[in-house]
Amino acid sequence: MSNFFKTRIIITLAGFCCLVSFSQTTFAAVVDFESVALGSYSSFISGGIDFSLTSGDITVSNDNNGLYVLAAPETHFLDNRSGGADFIFSMATPVNEFGLQIGATNSIQTLSAFDSGNSLLGSISIPDQVDTQPYPYTGFYSLNFSGISKVTLTGSQGDWVVVDNITTDNITTAVPEPETYAMMLAGLGLMGFIARRRNNEQA
Repeated sequence: MSNFFKTRIIITLAGFCCLVSFSQTTFAAVVDFESVALGSYSSFISGGIDFSLTSGDITVSNDNNGLYVLAAPETHFLDNRSGGADFIFSMATPVNEFGLQIGATNSIQTLSAFDSGNSLLGSISIPDQVDTQPYPYTGFYSLNFSGISKVTLTGSQGDWVVVDNITTDNITTAVPEPETYAMMLAGLGLMGFIARRRNNEQA
């Protein structure tokens, strides 16, 4: 086998090793509404999520926050005070985990996940927070399903519900394994060695 073909085989193998040595790392993203102006909205988008209600306007508030949400008073949160409608959270990109902090509820709520075809992936029941949780009457609940495109939070009509700290896993990046860097350096060194050897042979 000629030196030319040996060199091509080595380079191809090194490149293949580099390609298969990347891992996927997922980071949690949190939407806390601090960058959203106080007020009522038919819907709004923050952190790649479209927030709305089944009827009426969704509100970004900061009053009574110290009573119901695990955050400092005057920080922003969502509520449905416009009439007790249910929440709808629509993802710009499907996620595999969705969580939220909920407070002020006097009835059982249902947190449900749907895929891009609007088929139900699963749901959990959230107990009445005022009667079951110690002060400040709030808890964190999450759903874990592959390909969540929409989440709904439903409960008794007329129940005032506050929501904060929406958490998803929607940021995924390819991260090289440590061995990748070592193989790249080794491959470059080998290529340099072969080039020098060929130059010496030709001299």
